[in-house]
Amino acid sequence: MDVFVSSSPLQVSMSLNPGAPSQTPPDFDLLHVRAEGDNDTLHFLLCSQGAPTLLLIHTNTSSSTVEVNWSQFSARNISGGLKVEPESSVLYSSAVVFSRVRDFHLKYTCPP
Repeated sequence: MDVFVSSSPLQVSMSLNPGAPSQTPPDFDLLHVRAEGDNDTLHFLLCSQGAPTLLLIHTNTSSSTVEVNWSQFSARNISGGLKVEPESSVLYSSAVVFSRVRDFHLKYTCPP
């Protein structure tokens, strides 16, 4: 999928549970959206393990990757589950944890 912002194109790719072993799928999902520019990359990771969490990582290279150590990530090991390569390319990162999610239903009936 190509997305154009101003005059420079971004290459956008998405993967669900990237690198997860197929014989033992996790009990949750991890969605990785990668937006690659000419000189930087944005990584968006949305995880449904426990409270839904969104992680944003901005790197200063178009070749950065996010690696998932599935055994540590599944065990909720906060110090080794996710890794950005090269580590020195990270400009900033931020996370949002959705501690309360409300289900909203709007009742609407179509007129005849």
